[in-house]
Amino acid sequence: MKKNNLIELVILSFLGIAVLISLFLPQLPNIVNNQKVIQLSIILRESDNYLWSNTRLGLEYACNELNAELRFLTLSTTDDSNEQIEIVKREIESGADAVLVVPADPMAFSEWVSSQKDICPIVCMESMVSGTELTISPDYDSIGKSLALAARHRWRGQTICLLDTSSARTGISACVDAAEKTLNEFNIPVKRIKLNDVQIKDNLKALLAEHNSSTLITFDPYSTELAAKYKENNSLDFKLYGTGVSAYITSCMERGTITAIAAWSDYAAGYLAAENAIMLARGKPVNFEPLPFKIIRGENMYVSENEKLLFPVIS
Repeated sequence: MKKNNLIELVILSFLGIAVLISLFLPQLPNIVNNQKVIQLSIILRESDNYLWSNTRLGLEYACNELNAELRFLTLSTTDDSNEQIEIVKREIESGADAVLVVPADPMAFSEWVSSQKDICPIVCMESMVSGTELTISPDYDSIGKSLALAARHRWRGQTICLLDTSSARTGISACVDAAEKTLNEFNIPVKRIKLNDVQIKDNLKALLAEHNSSTLITFDPYSTELAAKYKENNSLDFKLYGTGVSAYITSCMERGTITAIAAWSDYAAGYLAAENAIMLARGKPVNFEPLPFKIIRGENMYVSENEKLLFPVIS
């Protein structure tokens, strides 16, 4: 009899615990949803955001998952650092809990950040800025070296030109530095040419001829697109290496206009940028590893894992 009473007690206890769990579990989504809605702003360095479309999808998905609202802002004039800083100040004063920035001028932005006290977390994309919490980017040294090695693979003795559009952008500058160092180590003639967007259209052909070059390496998606358009519009014959996974860059790969690219997931970059910024806003620790990238050539662009980067399908 005592044994039966004990069994009944165990069963009743178990059922009681089950009832308590069933009552509590439906409240868990509400606990998550009752977290403060994080106000997150991202300020680009361009006036046009079309190159950031996949990044924006990643940002928006992370914000939807993590209970945050996103403000996606561009400049009226590309690379206007003063305007960018003013927009960042405005967003912080308006109550942003965290700010994402693609710095137009990392040095100027660092000086401004260093002069501020008690501001919300600031996370950068593309270029490192001292004084900010985190930078979401691939390993630019490795990208520069990898693109140089890809160009070396098909080198036929002429000068390899490196298109330096960095201005003050530390990410692009690191790429060019690493590529130049790598090519020098192999005693390959290399010329670093500094051009802005307008100068690419006006001077690229003459500079390639002046340096007896049949190979050009670019280090950001916009200059890669400009060089590819210039090459096609003028029926020029030179090998072009670049970065980015825009629809136009992918189509240029298909046509053979671009020989190879360094590619990484813009969607992942956006998701991770938002995720880390939101965690910082909530006072949680973050730990970020550089974004993985791949060198994709025209002949292997349809390999399954490369297709995922070049033709992303975001559900």
